[in-house]
Amino acid sequence: MFMKYLYLILCGLITLSGQLTAVPPTSSQLFALSEFDTIIAMEEQEEPYEERYLVEIIGDTPNYQRFAELLETAGLADILVNEQYFTLLVPTNEAFENASTELLAKLTNGEAPEQLQELLMRHIIPKEIRSMKLGNTPFQTLGGQNLVVNIESVPGEKEYATNQTLFRVDLNQNSSESLFLVKNMPKPKPKSEPVITIHNVRVIRTDIVAKNGVIHEVDGIILP
Repeated sequence: MFMKYLYLILCGLITLSGQLTAVPPTSSQLFALSEFDTIIAMEEQEEPYEERYLVEIIGDTPNYQRFAELLETAGLADILVNEQYFTLLVPTNEAFENASTELLAKLTNGEAPEQLQELLMRHIIPKEIRSMKLGNTPFQTLGGQNLVVNIESVPGEKEYATNQTLFRVDLNQNSSESLFLVKNMPKPKPKSEPVITIHNVRVIRTDIVAKNGVIHEVDGIILP
């Protein structure tokens, strides 16, 4: 809202006291104002993650729909809507697609409800653990299983934009003619990046903070 107000002042459309001026807005200014209104409306509608429960974030995230559906089927969704803190290791939809079709069929058709619960509880830790503390010690899941986290450092991306510096040399003090020279500078060394794995499942996104805990996104299903 403040940015829209500042924009109106800079365009001379309102005074500092908020009064309209006699200057009519241009078409480009009208378009910009409509964009401001759209952004403001979106911000008002979307509640910050920190004010939403874990199960609400999972249910509203398209890439977590398979996990959300299984939580409902197993009757575990309700425990994630209270004041107790949890850490969720949430597999993406693609992780379920890459899993064994026989396993998924068995878990989703209601034939093995206890096994489904056991599998899902391997992805639920009954306390909040941020990424900085994931590698300190093994932790126990909601189902009582002990999971060990491995953290390795690997080289960062090797693709770098050409690191060049442009120099301007004036050919004549009384002339506007200039010569531009390009000098190649040493490229920065790749930075090491931590890779977090849990039972050979890679953590691909960390620290999605909710009202009652935190979500870490993983690229696979944590199996026994």
